[in-house]
Amino acid sequence: MIDRAAVLAALNGVADPKSGRGLADAGLVQGLVVAEDRAGFVLEVAPADAPIYAPVREAAEAALKALPGMQRVSVILT
Repeated sequence: MIDRAAVLAALNGVADPKSGRGLADAGLVQGLVVAEDRAGFVLEVAPADAPIYAPVREAAEAALKALPGMQRVSVILT
């Protein structure tokens, strides 16, 4: 089973382009769900900021997929 703390640590390894902090520390990880072999969350940003966060969404997905045992990842940019 995937550990919630490991998921948050992985997400903190992805920098928020506006604050420079990790995604979790910056408060951008909303509605995090961690189950056996999957994790997902909503990356909620201002509509004007959506273009600069598209690569951040991809980086967050890659960081989560790199965790041992992770099979499915869903990061929704809204």
